Amino acid sequence: MNLGLTGDIGSGKSTVLRAFASCGWNTFSADEAVHRLLASDPDTLQEVTARFGIGVLKEEGGVDRKSLGSVVFANPSAREDLESILHPRVRIAWKHFLQVHDGALNVVEIPLLFEKRLEKDFRFCVTVWTHSDVKVRRLEQRGMDLTSIKRRMDAQLPQNTKATLSHFVILNNGSIAFLEDQVRLLTDMLRSEGCS
Repeated sequence: MNLGLTGDIGSGKSTVLRAFASCGWNTFSADEAVHRLLASDPDTLQEVTARFGIGVLKEEGGVDRKSLGSVVFANPSAREDLESILHPRVRIAWKHFLQVHDGALNVVEIPLLFEKRLEKDFRFCVTVWTHSDVKVRRLEQRGMDLTSIKRRMDAQLPQNTKATLSHFVILNNGSIAFLEDQVRLLTDMLRSEGCS
């Protein structure tokens, strides 16, 4: 069974993904796939620098994601250009992941799951919902300023819309233990319903 996992930036999708892994699910992170592409994939780096210039590269190699983010989240056209470079590659990667693990319990984390109309590729969709104050605090702890945070949030569907479109919602305002309990409960429920 394949689950699509989504949520806002700062909602804790990676933490939820780890909780699924601890419950025996195979997991794939689109965010991590993007990081790998921007760090070391030669074709991706060539296309990114052709579009955005060598100013987005780090001296030690790979793309400076903070620098690139400041460009693309200030300009919708630039963001679309970057997505046209990254998204086809990431989609190939998670489709391959699902083929390799066909018939198993799989979770694929995709931040723009509904924005890119990918929900049809999954049996169920799960949104991680987090109070805005909590998200902002987490992102500030990562070194992001409020302007950058707002631009990134504005580039996605509101989380309440994602929650409405999802089959399940996981709340991530509290402790890790509470989060893990929700994932465990969802896993147990799906297994008891014969969803495997």
